[in-house]
Amino acid sequence: MIDHGNIHGWLQERVSQVEYKYAYCVTHLMQKSPDAFHQVKNILKNNGTKLGHSLTGTDLSAPYLYKVISDNLLDGMPCDHANCVVDQSPEEIEWKRNVCVHSPYWEETDGDIKLYYDLRDAWLLGMINACGYQLIKIDPVTYRIKK
Repeated sequence: MIDHGNIHGWLQERVSQVEYKYAYCVTHLMQKSPDAFHQVKNILKNNGTKLGHSLTGTDLSAPYLYKVISDNLLDGMPCDHANCVVDQSPEEIEWKRNVCVHSPYWEETDGDIKLYYDLRDAWLLGMINACGYQLIKIDPVTYRIKK
């Protein structure tokens, strides 16, 4: 049940629970079976590809694809301003990560935040490529989607 007297706090707690569980599961899986990483990465890429294929027939502009990413990936609360769009046109969008809202959960589980971003990038690549666009990682915090 949502705490209507503290919706923001209630939702932040749920976000934190999901973030922690994901970091914990991936970290402990990698500790038990480091070779499983490639399988997990392929699963995420395939899930991204499936989502990308489901978008067929919609407005596949670069800003629309960025919205799909924002609607599907959890980057904290809107007030966190974790990402910001740097430049955009219908055929291209570039955004930058202002702050990593995920690292505290990975640190708490003795995990490696690099694993999170490798898995995230696999999902992004699958989705974007399935839509006929190109994903370019300019640097560790800056991405571009390009037709």
